Amino acid sequence: MIVTITLIMIPAGHARAASGYKTVFVGVTGSLAATIEEASLLVSLRKHDPASFAALRDRTRRDIARLTQVLESEGYYDADLDETIDRTEKPYRVIITIKPGTRYVFAPAVVAPVAGYAGANWNPKEAENRGLIAGDPARAATILNTVTAIIEARRQSAWPFARITDRRVVVDSATKRVTVTYTLDPGPFCRFGDSTILGLEHIHPSFVMRRLLWSAGDPYDKRMVEKTRRELIASGLFSVVAIAPERPSRPGDPANMIIKVQERVRRSVTFGGGYDTGEGLEASTSWEHRNLFGGAQNLKTEATVGQSKNAVSVNYRRPDFWGTNQDLVASVGFDNEILDAFHTIAQQISFGIDWRPRRTLEVQATILADHARINEIIQSRTYTLVGLPIILKWDNSDDPLSPTEGYRLNLSGTPYLGALGSQLTFVQLEATGTIYRKLDRDAAYVLAAQTMLGATGGASLNAIPKDHRLYAGGGGSVRGFSFQKAGPQDIYSNSVGGRSLFESSLELRIRLSERIGLVPFTDIGSDYPSSLPNLSSLYEGFGLGLRYYSTIGPIRLDLATPLNPHHNDSPIQVYVGLGQAF
Repeated sequence: MIVTITLIMIPAGHARAASGYKTVFVGVTGSLAATIEEASLLVSLRKHDPASFAALRDRTRRDIARLTQVLESEGYYDADLDETIDRTEKPYRVIITIKPGTRYVFAPAVVAPVAGYAGANWNPKEAENRGLIAGDPARAATILNTVTAIIEARRQSAWPFARITDRRVVVDSATKRVTVTYTLDPGPFCRFGDSTILGLEHIHPSFVMRRLLWSAGDPYDKRMVEKTRRELIASGLFSVVAIAPERPSRPGDPANMIIKVQERVRRSVTFGGGYDTGEGLEASTSWEHRNLFGGAQNLKTEATVGQSKNAVSVNYRRPDFWGTNQDLVASVGFDNEILDAFHTIAQQISFGIDWRPRRTLEVQATILADHARINEIIQSRTYTLVGLPIILKWDNSDDPLSPTEGYRLNLSGTPYLGALGSQLTFVQLEATGTIYRKLDRDAAYVLAAQTMLGATGGASLNAIPKDHRLYAGGGGSVRGFSFQKAGPQDIYSNSVGGRSLFESSLELRIRLSERIGLVPFTDIGSDYPSSLPNLSSLYEGFGLGLRYYSTIGPIRLDLATPLNPHHNDSPIQVYVGLGQAF
């Protein structure tokens, strides 16, 4: 490695460094240039001016040593780095010229057993199968990742105590090749043994045992262990879950499993609130008991008080009903909504099954009875509906409140049947798709898009009660319009509602700092009297949102304006709430 330092001299009167400096890298392009810039001290400290020219020179020399290591880690063991500090410009220019030289490649790697081991046959291509391939660039990350891959492969194949005891790397400057030798201690071959649960206080052990994805006697597989740990955490009952095998004292004995848990507090109280121009202020609270009878039965009561809505509900969930990850759910609710288009007092009772066949998929099937008295502008009616909602939710996004990657898909279908004295029968279908894509490595820029479609068949618009029609407009819909106002209106300037619905939203979520973000957005949509949306006469709004990323999730403030308002629409709508808009 050759390092040459060249100084462009100026008169002695300029001893101190000028305010700031610029760093230029010459001789590298593409991904290598990006790696160099990301690792550079000169770049990362550019906002902190050195106290003097000597301090700048010292920083540059330290950066040269750092970048030398970075180049070696990328396989460039013969790189030359030249440095020039141009003091004739303000700010100074630090020019680092890099000649990477020939990139070294891997020779065939060796995985050797620890001394004294006389066990199963060894696969001479084990390292190659795990990612270290002869002829590939000799990157340090590949060497380290192969260690992890070899160990993980063994621990997924009944060798839970496998470990790499030594790693030898030989760099041959004559052949430009790097030879890696791993020494592996595989430990004993094991099957799952008995499971012991430690730390339970109020939850019955059977709840945990039903979630074990292995049986005693099965070959040990770390994937089953990790998946079980995630499922127990996802239950919401535990703050800590650790699962580890015990090393057997004799060869051939099973590995007993030790499951250590720490239960969350069983009861919790929450408070929330929101505001938007159309619906006004709203406050909410809930009380939850997560382990009512020792079997993780959940009881939750919720109450909402607001200018447009007052509601109270009681929800019960009994887990593992007729099968693991299949819950019995029941609820009772009372609503009092006072909106421009109608005033309704409703009662609802439901029960059903919530099935989660996998972590990303949830299926709900429910029977509900809905009774209400609704006062409209020109008439009042009382109705009773019996519905059979079926809901499918697919969610692989990376965060429930502020996703940066992944997608969500919600599909629902609710047939309302003539029963309990009702003569009204119709079917409502809704589909919502959302996608999230981060535009940079740190998720400082995230693109989010959502589209919703709704359709109703089997009854005319006038026959459908107004509180069961579909509406566009509001903070979770077409922003820029008041709640339920992005659609046709009657002669009283009140929303008619529709049998069908179309909405689409696009946001660019910009993270300005750890706590603050900006979100420019645009929404379009409308409701329609036809059974299917025809996508005509779309209402449009756009605006700008402010996000404060608190420990409990982003707090949202959105300001929006309608592009094609009704004559009575406000020019600005304000929405405040917890979590992203979608």
